[in-house]
Amino acid sequence: MTVVAWRGTDLSWTIHTVTIDASALSVVAANDTRLVATDHLRDKVLPGLGHSVVITVTHGDETSGVRRDLWTLDGKTLARGPRLPLNSGLDITPADSDSVYVFGGPAKNTVGLLSLASGTFTGDLPSLRTPAGSYVAALLG
Repeated sequence: MTVVAWRGTDLSWTIHTVTIDASALSVVAANDTRLVATDHLRDKVLPGLGHSVVITVTHGDETSGVRRDLWTLDGKTLARGPRLPLNSGLDITPADSDSVYVFGGPAKNTVGLLSLASGTFTGDLPSLRTPAGSYVAALLG
């Protein structure tokens, strides 16, 4: 099992991924994302999608914009994934075997598609767009 962890009492400490052996309750691996937790908004860990797990951490605010950082974790190797545009969304969910939908928050009524294989990001899929003034809050596959 892989989780995203940080020290809530020490905001200078960076966010880490921690892989835990569930049967022994011991830490198998830990990796540093080098992101400080001060402006952390949301994180997500998705199993599969061509990797052991895909990890995203969303940070920022309305003034400076919302950034989503993505990593892939394969075994004990953490690799930085494709960079998403500013304000592309707060949440992700699997789209198919190697892509994710990106939506929510600053993305408002649009849904983007990120290919993990190529790094290509399509920022607005017309077929998933909701009416102006609304927000996409969830996607069901």
